[in-house]
Order: sequence, then structure tokens, then C-alpha cells
Amino acid sequence: MRIPVSWLKNFTAIPDDLPSLASTCDMAGLEVASIDEVGSEWDGIVVGVVLEATPLEGTHLHQVRLDVGTGNPVQSICGAPNMTPEKAGSRFAAALPGAAFKAEDKTGKELSITVVPRKVQGLDSEAVLCSERELGLSDEHGGVLELPSEYSAGTPLVEVLGDTWIEFELTPDLGRCFSIYGTAREIAALLQNAVDRSIQQTTDPKAEG
Repeated sequence: MRIPVSWLKNFTAIPDDLPSLASTCDMAGLEVASIDEVGSEWDGIVVGVVLEATPLEGTHLHQVRLDVGTGNPVQSICGAPNMTPEKAGSRFAAALPGAAFKAEDKTGKELSITVVPRKVQGLDSEAVLCSERELGLSDEHGGVLELPSEYSAGTPLVEVLGDTWIEFELTPDLGRCFSIYGTAREIAALLQNAVDRSIQQTTDPKAEG
């Protein structure tokens, strides 16, 4: 089960020294399989606000003008199925020149792509709008990642979605840890910390299985 540290912190104090925490959990039988920093590789990937998305006649592409917080809009030629003219005002993950992300070729081989301005259909394409798979968030690549409306143009993506994830190897005798609250309560007991029960009364988000 994978749990974001930010969710655990909703219920109890989590130390900054995560390797030490993992060692404590391991000794108590709550085995930590991995600790992953999500977003540490997102340099140059920011919130882009769509100013205009214009269909390119005879293609599945859209000419997208983006506000990326610099005062000078950038352009992306985007073929994602969820990019339409109605998306004006929406926010997406935009990789600017120099940013790197993951992609796959036609054979499924993983590639590392660095964004450089280029021509698509004779038009400038300076930025790349990213899917969840390109960002390493999931295997989803059916469209580009739309972001919550409260974030302003140019906000680094790591401030929106970055987190540290802990993956626990849970055995059947640890059924009490099969939720965010249950795991947080177990960790609190190990560290002799308090647990905020008020949050659990209203919500108990589930982690990834």
C-alpha cells in the first residue's frame, strides 16, 4: 500500500528523517518497501493556464496559447483528446524548454525527452502539455493532466502535486493499517505521538493498493 506522507501528517506528526522512521516501522513489523520522492524531477514543469485553444483544420491538433506566469504567453501544439476550445481558463501541467519527462516510442520503449522549441504543422511549439504517465504519476496517458483551478499560472508543479510516498508491505495480521488513519495511528503508537481523531470522523482517504 502506497501512502503520501502529506496525508499521514493530517493525523499525526511525521518526522523529517524518513529512513529512521522506516527503520522503526520495520522493527515493529510494519515493513516499509520503499520511499519515493514524487516531483523532485519536475524542474521546468509549471501550471499553464489556457488562454486559447484553436483547432488546426484537418488534424486532431490544437494550437494552445498558455499563460505560464512570465508575462509572455507560450504556445503548444497539442493532440490530446481532452484539449478543446472549451478548455480556455483551465490549468494543465506544462513542461517548458529545458524540462525533461518520460515518454514511450512506438515499441513501448521508455525514452527521456528534453523539451526544446520546435515546429509542428509549421507552427511554433514551445511547451509540452504532460499526461500523468509522462510525469510518473500513473500509467494514464489518454489525455493531458488537468489541475485544480486555485493554482496560478507559473506555479511549479512540485508545489501542486509533489509529495513523498511510503510503500508499506502489509501482512494479513495488520488489517488495522489498511487505511490512512489506521496506518497513521500505528505510526503514532510507535513514536508515542498524539493522533488527531477529529479529521478521521469526517474523512479517511484511501491510499493506493
